[in-house]
Amino acid sequence: MPVFAIGSTVLVGSAGLAVDLGRGQLARADLQRAVDAAALATVATMVRSGGDPSVDETLDPETVRRMNGIVRANLDASWSDVPLEVSYRLLPEEAGLRVAASAELPTTLMAVVGVTTMTIGAEASAAGGRPPMEIALVIDTSSSIGGDLPKLQKAATDFVDTLFGDEETLPETYVSVVPFTRRVKVDRTGWLAASPPPDWAGCTSERAGDPLSYLDRVPSLAGFPAWQPHIDFEDDYNEGWYGEKRNRAAGFQCPASAVLPLSNRKSTLRNYLNALSVSSGTCADIGFAWGVRSLSADWRGLWGDPLTPSSIDDRGKAIVLMTDGQSAPGCTDAKGGSNRARAILLSYCSEMKTRGYAVVTVAIDTPASVQAMLRECASNDAYYYEVVDWSDLATVTRGIATEIGGGKVRRIH
Repeated sequence: MPVFAIGSTVLVGSAGLAVDLGRGQLARADLQRAVDAAALATVATMVRSGGDPSVDETLDPETVRRMNGIVRANLDASWSDVPLEVSYRLLPEEAGLRVAASAELPTTLMAVVGVTTMTIGAEASAAGGRPPMEIALVIDTSSSIGGDLPKLQKAATDFVDTLFGDEETLPETYVSVVPFTRRVKVDRTGWLAASPPPDWAGCTSERAGDPLSYLDRVPSLAGFPAWQPHIDFEDDYNEGWYGEKRNRAAGFQCPASAVLPLSNRKSTLRNYLNALSVSSGTCADIGFAWGVRSLSADWRGLWGDPLTPSSIDDRGKAIVLMTDGQSAPGCTDAKGGSNRARAILLSYCSEMKTRGYAVVTVAIDTPASVQAMLRECASNDAYYYEVVDWSDLATVTRGIATEIGGGKVRRIH
């Protein structure tokens, strides 16, 4: 009989363990959802009220009271009599907050073997404020834009205004602007492989060889050829592209504005964007390549500021490519057609996504083939945008600024 009693106790205890563990897992999931909500809501409240989790040392008592209330509000009535211990810790390096909660729940069948309570706990972290970012705006300024240039300028300045808000400068957010046509203007003779001719207009050709291997190689390792379209006419392919004239000026299809390196001043960016003009030709692969170079840490100090571009470990990286047409023949690959330019661009996009860059693409009233290319180029479908009416472009760019650098509250680990 005593043996039977002991055996029964063991069996009941084993069954009780399974039942109570199951109850504990469900309760822990409930508590996890509650602290998730509390962390996100508390950080959002801090950001809206002007708080900064990266510098604040503590939460004010009212915020703590609300945080505890959010935890309770996200638990059902079965928790009403359960004492909760809620705590928090600010995470200044991530500009975030960690919320933790724990409770002692009564057991059921496990009480038979003397275990009357079990402890469950959960924690969640959220961050707010503006994440450190370096962003390249790579903008098609080809002649097909024509009379829609003011809408393009408004869209780009709206991007900047959304990003900066009421601030003139942002401590950890920088933006470069890369206008491209058939080439990109850099206007730096020190980056050329040889001394430029007297009439050089500031644009370069891409370097010969595997495009990916040269994507962000610095000029000291491989200089750029000066872009001189009027000397390329001995080649029948280029003669067919440029037409009958053999005396094109050195500035033919070279943008009027050189790349604006990374800047964290709103007025500098706005003034630059308002001065953009259009020229003929489109080479999105070359525009994208110079967007990469404006962000690559290998180019730190080459653009003038010794501290930028930074490492991707220090600041996130994003390239926003906006174009309204298909690339011309003879872009990165002087002998290649539009399909070759497409393949090169997609290889660049794939490489930068692998490196952790966010790639955002905007197709502005483009053919279906260009839409498909830009969708494949983007980091994901959420980072691909189609604009049919130029008037809608500003709405899209404001959304992009909010998405990639606008200080959204987010979960962190």
